Amino acid sequence: MVDLIRGLFSSGTFIPHGHCYLWKPTLVWLHILSDSTIALAYYSIPVTLFEFVKRRKDLPFNWVFILFAAFITACGTSHLMSIWTLWYPTYWLSGSVKAITALVSLGTAIALWVLMPAALAIPSSAQLEAANGALQQEIAWRKRVEKELTRNQDLREAVFHESTDALFLVDPQTILTIDCNRRAVELFQADDPTDLIGIQGNTLQRYQFSQEDLGAINSEIQSQGFWSREIEYVTHQDNFFWGNIAAKPITVAGRNLNLIRVTDISDRKRIEAEREQVEQALKISEARYRGIVEDQTELISRFAPDSTILFVNGAFCRYFDIQPEEIIGKSYMPVVFEDDQEVIAQSIHSMSADNPTVTVETRVVIRGEVRWTQWISRMLFDEQGQFLEFQSVGRDISDRKRIEIALRESERRYATLAETSPVAICRFDIDGNCIYVNNRWEEMMGQPIQSALGCGWSEPVHPQDRDRVLSEWSQVIKAGRPNQGETRIMRPDESIAWVYYQTIPETDLSSTPIGYVGTVTNITARKQVEEKLQASLREKEVLLKEIHHRVKNNLQIVYSLLRLQRRQLRDQQAANALLESQSRIESIALIHEKLYQSEDLARINLAEYIPSLVANLFSTYNINQTQIAMTIEVAPIFLDLDKALRYGLIINELLSNSLKYAFPNLDQGDPRIYIKLFPTIEDSTITLIVGDTGVGFPSHIDLSQIETLGLQLVQGFVGQLKGTLQAHCQSGAEFQIVFPGEEL
Repeated sequence: MVDLIRGLFSSGTFIPHGHCYLWKPTLVWLHILSDSTIALAYYSIPVTLFEFVKRRKDLPFNWVFILFAAFITACGTSHLMSIWTLWYPTYWLSGSVKAITALVSLGTAIALWVLMPAALAIPSSAQLEAANGALQQEIAWRKRVEKELTRNQDLREAVFHESTDALFLVDPQTILTIDCNRRAVELFQADDPTDLIGIQGNTLQRYQFSQEDLGAINSEIQSQGFWSREIEYVTHQDNFFWGNIAAKPITVAGRNLNLIRVTDISDRKRIEAEREQVEQALKISEARYRGIVEDQTELISRFAPDSTILFVNGAFCRYFDIQPEEIIGKSYMPVVFEDDQEVIAQSIHSMSADNPTVTVETRVVIRGEVRWTQWISRMLFDEQGQFLEFQSVGRDISDRKRIEIALRESERRYATLAETSPVAICRFDIDGNCIYVNNRWEEMMGQPIQSALGCGWSEPVHPQDRDRVLSEWSQVIKAGRPNQGETRIMRPDESIAWVYYQTIPETDLSSTPIGYVGTVTNITARKQVEEKLQASLREKEVLLKEIHHRVKNNLQIVYSLLRLQRRQLRDQQAANALLESQSRIESIALIHEKLYQSEDLARINLAEYIPSLVANLFSTYNINQTQIAMTIEVAPIFLDLDKALRYGLIINELLSNSLKYAFPNLDQGDPRIYIKLFPTIEDSTITLIVGDTGVGFPSHIDLSQIETLGLQLVQGFVGQLKGTLQAHCQSGAEFQIVFPGEEL
């Protein structure tokens, strides 16, 4: 049941009936007024019928009148639904009302046919006239008697009870209500006259009169014969309304009474209040409008169709350097540049109700100076849609026009620069589609310009490079960053050229990316030179490796000669000197060996060189690492040949001393040697630590005074490398050297 009711009041997907009238106000109001008048007439007929049946108790077939009243009421409701569906498309409800009307209409028609025989059986008017003739004489004399009685009663009913104003009869002495009419009961929302009779009338007022007020009222009635005022009343249901009260003394059956008339003026008061609010709002609106118009920096004017100025604001006067009285009532045409006056006239003539607004840019003349302005003109209409006047709002665009001219000149220069540039220039939209290339691109790629537009720019890229270039370009589009690179291109004649390309994002004034700008430079000649240089470099690298290899071999020969010579010597001191020389030559030869084995001929990685140097020294002194434990902690530090030789010789001398002197008895203690080399980024230094757990050396020995060749070489190399040397003799010997690390 609820769904059925909801369906009746649902508008569904229907459109209001007003759309059929195209919402034309005249047509819509024609139907509203017509249907409203018909409905009002239909509703008034049942009231008359009910009143007629109510008064004619002896009326035969009075139910027919009630049925007919229901039929007319349903018809009136269907006309109200026609008004309702103009805005609310509840056509199911409208159809239901019409269906009910149809049923009531059909029932009424059937009832009339059924009633017809009985109605025909009623005596005719002739028969009734004969019967009534006898009665006329009998009641004629009664009517004459009752006529005078009813005349007064009818007059009272007509004047008193049927009055549209509330009437009270009040005792002037007690101010008590003696009687009141039906309008008084309705107006004060009482249940019946007894609620108002016997009370003081001023109790019905919202603000009651004082005794002084009542005395003044009585005095005014006695002096002028009546009294009137507008006051606010309160009803029995605590509602308020405004009434116009008038009091006049009368005499009824020899008794002096006051006739009080109360006219409901609530509508008039409401209208007056609304009018006052509207007038106040209009004044405020006009003040705001004038304030807004006068405070505007735009030039505002209103003019008639014949170009006569009706109003200008202060900004207009200041801009044209005139007073309002100099322009109001005159044509605006003289201030318009002569060559533009026809354009203004045509734009005004093109305006209509369908095209009420136009925008035009024109030049104006101000004290002999020509300036550019933009005007937005609009037609103004009243509430009835009648044209009143034109309103035009203007602003100075001279700066913008100058900028536009400069921009066009800049674009012309840009186009000239782009077309005469020795490099190919491209522009892309935000999605990476090519939208412009210059003539140089056509010459460089050997393809027409049209083939590059869209995604065709990638066609000349060499097939082996195309996937890489497109992948890089896709990443650039996603990241919105610049890009550059080199690639090969293949021309239609299958000739291959090298190009260097670079792109940068293009943004608008708010730094929002709107596309990319790129250049392509032919670097084929440079690439050919680079290839020649690379070939030459490879030849030099081979030559350098061969030189390092030969130096290493020559040093190896010297090393072998020293070893043979050492074996021939019987003097142990001389043999030891040759052994030390062997180790020094071996450390130098090892440098050259690492260089010709390395890909980098300019630098040595100490992390690879030092372990090999240590292994050679252990082999030279015929000691293995099971006898003396060796710990090497070397960071990957790259040095040039000169510095690497000095580092190697320093380590060679210090490690040789530890192998020769630190452990006179290898079976005692925990013989161990350690080498540490690490960088310190904070102060850009390199620290070398060589130490052992051997017997050490006396603490009172001054290293600078030692005359042994090994330590003198160490101090010399440390000085050459601008380092600092410190020695510690606690639990063995430890040498700590700090070098400046420019390489870091």
